[in-house]
Amino acid sequence: MARSEVPGRYSVSPYNFVDEVTAGFEFIDPFPIFDSTIRKMDNTPGAVTPYPVEAKVEIAELLNEVGVAYLGCNPFHFHGTPTNKSITDGIEAIAKRGFGFKIAGSVHWVGFWDEKYKDHLDRTIDMGVDLIFLEFPGSERWRKLYTPQWSWEQMRRDAVRAMEHLRSRGGVEIGIVMGNLSHADLDHIVDFCNALIPHGAENLRFADSFGCMSPEAVRYAFRRIKRSLVRPVRLFSHIHDDFGLATASQIAAASVGIIPDMAVNG
Repeated sequence: MARSEVPGRYSVSPYNFVDEVTAGFEFIDPFPIFDSTIRKMDNTPGAVTPYPVEAKVEIAELLNEVGVAYLGCNPFHFHGTPTNKSITDGIEAIAKRGFGFKIAGSVHWVGFWDEKYKDHLDRTIDMGVDLIFLEFPGSERWRKLYTPQWSWEQMRRDAVRAMEHLRSRGGVEIGIVMGNLSHADLDHIVDFCNALIPHGAENLRFADSFGCMSPEAVRYAFRRIKRSLVRPVRLFSHIHDDFGLATASQIAAASVGIIPDMAVNG
């Protein structure tokens, strides 16, 4: 049985570790964490922006000491503003330090392919990231709301073109982000991802963007996605805390072998 108490460090209930509770657990060992603390700082209402680059590097040092496996960033949030310069300068400064975690950058809305988008991908690589996530709406509701001009087929086609470009550059892993898992058709999500995995999508990240799934629903959705993919890839969960369910739901996701995307104090 796992230890429920280490004096001076932690004490939790021993009932967490009885066989009836742990039967079916699929936690990854060693357990990885995707951390979005620095990324979320730039999006927090009331926070001082642009946040000092030196402070971001200091926080990255602490996260590295804790042992996070991935550090998330959004290189082109607030494009053209002082806050965006703080974001990109922060990514470059952290990358130069050579910490033990991988830096994962998300680039929004692939549904087109032009020189501007290609430039965003190239600049993200040049900042020193290790992994690039291409971001899509996850549900038909979100497609109609955010990208009504782009069909699912067009997004798949242009995603392949983006991944081909990333592979031609080399030196970076490729991933897919899909939002609004709570209202998505799971069969559609699986089909969409299965079409992209052969082209290099080795990392899939799904978000309950409204935090409205119960922990049981989160466990069900991720287990179903995981078991329906054409082959195993890394899976990440991103869950908002609108209804106070994020921590419980992230534990539920992790219990079926998913890497949680979390943030300190949020």
